[in-house]
Amino acid sequence: NTTTTYTDSTADGSLDTTLKIPTDHFSPPAFKYIALHKERIFGVKKNSSDLYFSKIEDGVSLPDVFDTTDEIHSIAPDDGDIIQAIAEGPDGIFTLFKRNSVRKLFVGTAPPEEWEVSAIFDPHGVVSPYSVARSPGGIIYHSRTGLDKRSIRVFNGQSSQDISERIQPTLTDISRTLIENIVGNYHDEKYRMAYADRTTGAVENNRMLIYDFERDA
Repeated sequence: NTTTTYTDSTADGSLDTTLKIPTDHFSPPAFKYIALHKERIFGVKKNSSDLYFSKIEDGVSLPDVFDTTDEIHSIAPDDGDIIQAIAEGPDGIFTLFKRNSVRKLFVGTAPPEEWEVSAIFDPHGVVSPYSVARSPGGIIYHSRTGLDKRSIRVFNGQSSQDISERIQPTLTDISRTLIENIVGNYHDEKYRMAYADRTTGAVENNRMLIYDFERDA
């Protein structure tokens, strides 16, 4: 704190060229969904099937550094669907949810160019992105088959199970126009899902369903 000035008298030609500012270090894009996996931050932009991830260099994780060329464009880009949620599955494998499919991304210790995207593991995808919640038994989420069949499902790493068959009439009361506003949370053996009940004319989440895993109720 005593030397407050510095005289730069070294000629450009004499500068040390071994250390340079990296040309592939960029700030992350504006993500709608993010997840942590294998010491990287993964992100997806709004209405996109492209997956971005932070860099690891020389064994050091750089969570705030993204290379804009490091995108995986092969998350079924031609299926007419977009990524709705991303999460680390109960089996420790990175899982990608679209509206009509569930796939996995096998990261491991290989470099990004060697990562593999799986075929469809389950045809029941996510229609309410913020309904996704991790639990010891799997990833819980709100799904839809066709226009009317609603379900709350648990993906255990291999397939999903419908845990809401008994309350199907209640699920039909969920507002279609506000379906993406549904919010889910898992805590203390219970999954809570807040939604807007169309029968009340609500424009905000005004009802909550609670599933007790311990009691299966």
